[in-house]
Amino acid sequence: MNSIAARRRLCWTRVHTALGLFVAAQLFTTALNARTWTQGSKFVTVYLLGFACFALAAEWARGVEGRRWLTGVWIGVAAALSLVGTVTAVLSNVYQQPFWGSAGAQPLFQDTEYERILYAARVTFNEWNLFSSFLLIPFSLGLWAWRREAAHHWRLVVAVVAMFFGLVMGVTRAAWLSTLVILALWWRAQRPRSVQVVEQHDGSKLVLRKLNADYEVSDRLAAMNFLQSHAAKGQIVTGLIFLDHEPEDLHGSLNTIAEPLNRLAEKELCPGSAALEKINASLR
Repeated sequence: MNSIAARRRLCWTRVHTALGLFVAAQLFTTALNARTWTQGSKFVTVYLLGFACFALAAEWARGVEGRRWLTGVWIGVAAALSLVGTVTAVLSNVYQQPFWGSAGAQPLFQDTEYERILYAARVTFNEWNLFSSFLLIPFSLGLWAWRREAAHHWRLVVAVVAMFFGLVMGVTRAAWLSTLVILALWWRAQRPRSVQVVEQHDGSKLVLRKLNADYEVSDRLAAMNFLQSHAAKGQIVTGLIFLDHEPEDLHGSLNTIAEPLNRLAEKELCPGSAALEKINASLR
């Protein structure tokens, strides 16, 4: 992060300022109470590391490719932790002894011959509810990145399934309810879209067709064919029809110079009659 800041490439925002002030306040109060709380300097480093992680993540996520890469890493780490947590929790529940990555959540069937301990997955976290809370965000990202027809996304499907079992073995009721809500919202978003007829003020009818949830927005030729095929049916397609993931800069499309136009002198703006004649001739 120091290297990024030294090269003046760090994009500082108001969120950076707010978090920076919070960390500074923690450092200041810890320094004032250093004699009475000797462990404060050790714990306050968590805030410093958290701020550094936020700043690095914000830098990596500035571009489209950066956000895609960061999301993939987050989902991959969550899936790996979920797999480990699920295996250790299952083993702990079967053999009724704690393995690494699990902890006793609550006793079952107390004061009976069937008394057992329900073990929950926590992996590298101190508590299983923190582990479940961590999984909710990458689980949501994985669901919304999924496409029905994308058979090559099998790794994403495996990751989502692993995180689902990780949430189940996290044995946190709040996380279970949140998972159900996320799945319900995702299922609603994935439902096939319908055709809607809107009557105009003059009595004519406008037929609008929403895009399907599995519509691929990155295929330019398919988008043109989609528009033409539905236009032939008298339908107007609504939604995000095409998205260029690597768009060309507007200055590159217009072939403009790097120098701002308001800084150009008369010599650059008026190159003379000979140059203008060549330009006019090229346009004939």
